[in-house]
Amino acid sequence: MTLSNCLFYEGQLVALPDWEEVTLGASLMDIAMSILMFCFVGGTFLRNTCIQLLKGYTTIRPLTEEEYTQLEGAVKYVGLTISTYLLLQFTLHHPDDQLKSLQEFYWLRQLDMWTLGQMKDFPTPFPHE
Repeated sequence: MTLSNCLFYEGQLVALPDWEEVTLGASLMDIAMSILMFCFVGGTFLRNTCIQLLKGYTTIRPLTEEEYTQLEGAVKYVGLTISTYLLLQFTLHHPDDQLKSLQEFYWLRQLDMWTLGQMKDFPTPFPHE
């Protein structure tokens, strides 16, 4: 999910129309993309924003234990694939000098050294029995 996939009415988020790449796949990748798009400002990770994003998401669909365990790796994976896509799109296929810096998406967010940190503040990923 990116900001361009959000529909707002009177300042409130009311819908998430995202049909650009509709697939049956791992929803963890969508969460990872949302974390990248909404929880980073440059190289700064907005931890509280991430906690709130995950709290909101998990009230509708709790993460499984496996998803919770793989979340950090998924964010890094998605960040790297975005960098690769943007490299191909704006450097090779459709050269655009102003957009070339987008290929550095992964490194501008310092994802090579980034971690979620202490998970105790994050919402419970799966129901306890």
